[in-house]
Amino acid sequence: MIQTKNTLEISKINCYKRRLPIGDYALVDNDEILSIVERKTFENILREFSRMAYFHQHLVNLKAYKNPALVIEANYSDFLNPNKIKEKYYNSSFMQKAIAELYAYHPELIIVFGGNRKLANQWTYKFFEAVKSHREDAPHYKIAEIVEEYKPSQQAGDIYLEVKKAINNYFPENFKFSDVKNKFEYISESKLRRVMNELRNEGIIALIKKGNKSFWKKLKEE
Repeated sequence: MIQTKNTLEISKINCYKRRLPIGDYALVDNDEILSIVERKTFENILREFSRMAYFHQHLVNLKAYKNPALVIEANYSDFLNPNKIKEKYYNSSFMQKAIAELYAYHPELIIVFGGNRKLANQWTYKFFEAVKSHREDAPHYKIAEIVEEYKPSQQAGDIYLEVKKAINNYFPENFKFSDVKNKFEYISESKLRRVMNELRNEGIIALIKKGNKSFWKKLKEE
């Protein structure tokens, strides 16, 4: 099922409009957002490049959800064409740098140049279809536990640094442990809890409440 604040021109899928927390299209199952896609036209991107700090923060918020993607309804070459980017405002060197920074600063975000609205919609549909199929192909939890036990494990230090970086750079000021679990589905819950306790002991995060309404808060580093 897809929820969208825009019209997604695809067939054979249950699609309806509804206000989203962010983005334009979302794949939803039992009120759980499995994937979210933000679309931008060529003109949208030019406007966003005039306020890069805001745009980067918006993409950080987008990455708080599972399987996030940014689909641009234009070709990469369009942003290097002087006749299209209006040389008096931008030049190709600036555009190349700005686009490269999107990939460098947001490696967890899928960024696609769809070419046009029709192809962008088609990519979104196939992407959602793949996410849904992958979710349905997930093994039984007992099998998943066996796979987890025998697959090559990450070094504890690597896990700690990866979680710390994600919390510092991408998580909102207040977040729940479930947000961490959703972000690091490939790391066992016990390992994540150990890392969270280490970060708390170091004064990087704090547990504000306990019980069902507990949440974590990022602390400003001195």
